[in-house]
Amino acid sequence: MRGQDNNGVKNMKKRVMIIAGVLIIVIAIFFVVVLSNLGPVIKTAVNTYGPKITKTKVQLSDVDVSLLSAQVKLKGFYLGNPSAFT
Repeated sequence: MRGQDNNGVKNMKKRVMIIAGVLIIVIAIFFVVVLSNLGPVIKTAVNTYGPKITKTKVQLSDVDVSLLSAQVKLKGFYLGNPSAFT
């Protein structure tokens, strides 16, 4: 009986370790996909909400996000003056 109990515990630990490993891999893939698409998300947000918030012309051509070097590069950014300012 004792041998069967130990095998059951070992099998359960093995299953838990496999599930944990698969879960870690899925989470890692999710973060890679999200972080690789961060530039286009920022660009779309700036071009969509920028003019509404500032009530001026706002354009952004490209965004380059590098998490490893902790840098964000904005390319072709334009922020117009409000109509009250000349």
